[in-house]
Amino acid sequence: MEPWKLELAALARRVTELRGSMPKTRFAEGAGIDRPALINMESGVRLMSETAARKLDAYCGTGDELTRWRSKVAAMKAGLPDREVSPTDRRDLLRLGTLGVTTPAIAAALDVAARASAALAAESAAVSPVKLAQLEGDATAIAVRYWSTPLDELLPVVLDRLSAAITLLDSRLRLDDRTTVTRLAGTYAYYASRIGGHIGRPELAPFGALAAQYADQANDPILTGSIAGNRSCAAREAGRFDEAADIAGRAIPGAHPYVRPRLAAYQAVALGAAGRHDEALDVLRLMAGAPAGLPPAPGAGLWDEGEELVYGSLTYAEIGRAAEVRPRVAEALSGLPAEEFQARALVTFAGAQVLAVSDPGAAAAGGLETLALDAAWPTQSVRGRVARLHRSLTLSAPDADGVAELGRALAGGQPCPSWL
Repeated sequence: MEPWKLELAALARRVTELRGSMPKTRFAEGAGIDRPALINMESGVRLMSETAARKLDAYCGTGDELTRWRSKVAAMKAGLPDREVSPTDRRDLLRLGTLGVTTPAIAAALDVAARASAALAAESAAVSPVKLAQLEGDATAIAVRYWSTPLDELLPVVLDRLSAAITLLDSRLRLDDRTTVTRLAGTYAYYASRIGGHIGRPELAPFGALAAQYADQANDPILTGSIAGNRSCAAREAGRFDEAADIAGRAIPGAHPYVRPRLAAYQAVALGAAGRHDEALDVLRLMAGAPAGLPPAPGAGLWDEGEELVYGSLTYAEIGRAAEVRPRVAEALSGLPAEEFQARALVTFAGAQVLAVSDPGAAAAGGLETLALDAAWPTQSVRGRVARLHRSLTLSAPDADGVAELGRALAGGQPCPSWL
């Protein structure tokens, strides 16, 4: 038997050994390969593709053992050196055909090399432009529709697109395609983490770490800034206001203009909550100087006048400047679309928060109104703010009208962050 066939048989036995007693169908599904392909692998009928080898390595936790073994068999079968042929090697081999070498042995070797090169090139073909356009378009659409689509309905879509991007990354890609798909995988991981924070699903937090890893590889400033914003919000919602301000502040200098005003907004609100009022006012000026006319992009939502009104209201409410809050709340509520439940809830909350000292009853009523708006689209981020307001009212004016009712309304919903 030819040496390469003996090596293929050994590889087949290794795959069977890794599967163990697990049924073929279950093993194939878990690895993300077809059952017929697995049968061919284990029988030694056909050499697995490089994509299948990578998937099996990932599923079995074997590093790159099967991928390297597969490359070795392919090289032996093609009569090439016992290593994967690099693009430079392939060009050198094929270039021999232009040098006038015509002996039968060399001609046969060149034919074998040409077929091996074609097979490897097919495996490293570019991503389908249609597939890439769909992933890119969906990523942008999610950014635009994030607050006009129920997040529990959006989550499965995000996870599906993330899985599709990761599957592409498991295959051989051109460098430019790999960079694009890496950025998109990071964007979908960012969305998953962000949704987890908003709907109170802490088990989705690891997607934030994954997003950061992809962002480091893709070196995309919009994605990097979006992730920093997510981390700042998580720190703020956990009551770590100084940390939240620091995370956003450190990200601003290198941030893309698309995300810079949002980072400034997050920093301003956190500084206000931390009692650093003068610093908060300075950052508000940076937020207000955001460039206009930028197109929507994957990542954090597009910053616009409505967002500026929302976060201006929230910051001034933290500082206690009612005269600045009231007109912003009124303008925002008159201009925001009815389906922008979260934005409307946030500005309503700002109007309530700024009254906590001067009119506790009105503040409690505003908290109830905020919860009513949020009920159409429950988010942990809004409920956490209202719970913080209720905590302060309980300490300063426990007998004021509506305070007890606000507590009951909070108790009847989802749990709030433990720090509250």
